[in-house]
Amino acid sequence: MPGLADTEVWEEYAPFFNLEEGTVFEHDLLEMEFYSRLRELFPGPCLEIGAGGGRLARSLSRGGFTAALEPSRAMLESWSSGDSRLACRVRALGQAMPFSEGVFGFACFPYNGLQCILDRGERRAVFTEAFRVLAPGGRLVFEVSPAFRRRPAEARSRRYRAETPGGLLILDEEVLRPEGGETVIYDMRYTMVPPEGEPDVRRVVLELAAFPVMEAVEDCSGGGFRTEALWGDYHRVPFDPDGSPRLLVMAVKE
Repeated sequence: MPGLADTEVWEEYAPFFNLEEGTVFEHDLLEMEFYSRLRELFPGPCLEIGAGGGRLARSLSRGGFTAALEPSRAMLESWSSGDSRLACRVRALGQAMPFSEGVFGFACFPYNGLQCILDRGERRAVFTEAFRVLAPGGRLVFEVSPAFRRRPAEARSRRYRAETPGGLLILDEEVLRPEGGETVIYDMRYTMVPPEGEPDVRRVVLELAAFPVMEAVEDCSGGGFRTEALWGDYHRVPFDPDGSPRLLVMAVKE
């Protein structure tokens, strides 16, 4: 099983990811509302797996106590002081959660967090652990993206040029599809141009799993869950394998 040292890419990527979320690009309000509604349905102790920089802290905290599990130190340290008061932040892997059995009534693995885990056995371990820490009747909601499977290779090009509080941020990116097609690699070159001083260029190479999304549903069932709903977007419409931008799965521990 990988350890926390294997999150090195996220230590490098965290400052850029957090700038992109809410600064370069607007926050996805539909996502936030989706999780707020779920917390109204399932109040009580909640676990967020892959909590990142606290993007969903306010949405999830509305239903009660929230534990925010995140393996990246840089991500946890990027939380604002306000968001830090909304959740108990825990640095650990989803494959080895430091919680007792049956302590949560609701758990979620939002965004594309599951696809950051390249090994299928490790993804299965997340479902096994989520099942263990949920109480009977507890719900798990997770999201995977069909887009990674369809993503073609692309030559390096300019993705954006945006003003941020620290200066101008430029992203040039190449997309690679290794032989076999089971992963997609984003080779990102960030250039930060401060108001004064020299530009700072950083390279971040992020590899994501590009498995068929229904494989995750199969692995969730293999972890002991019963699937309750398959949604195709944050409006909770039924999943369409040919047209939905995402797959949101709700499963229950019986």
